[in-house]
Amino acid sequence: MLVFLVDDDEVFNYMNEAIIQMVRPGTTVHVFKSGEEVVRLMESEPDFVAPDLMLLDIRMPHMDGFALLDYLEQQPIDRFQHTYIHMLSSTLDEKDMLRAQSNPRIQSLLSKPMSTEMLTALLHKMKRE
Repeated sequence: MLVFLVDDDEVFNYMNEAIIQMVRPGTTVHVFKSGEEVVRLMESEPDFVAPDLMLLDIRMPHMDGFALLDYLEQQPIDRFQHTYIHMLSSTLDEKDMLRAQSNPRIQSLLSKPMSTEMLTALLHKMKRE
């Protein structure tokens, strides 16, 4: 399984990567501090492989989670069709929550910090779909 963890907070990245490895050992996790880093990877790798799961922060410098989603929507339709995207946020901004909930590419909006129970439920749901 390939996971993209896109968050500018190093502490959350460390914790979330540890949780991912605890729940699903051997998972390949790529950590990005902004959506811009994901775009650079996609544009520089001719054989880019989309992740199975993307955990995406809403608020980040340079390119936030929503801007990255806008970019992904411009990609060929099949490029991310098997990627499950869940937004992680500590925001209580109602506009952010409504925007996340109304985007069909987002499976859920999760509050930080992520827990082993949250990740286990996500992985279980992915298996069923």
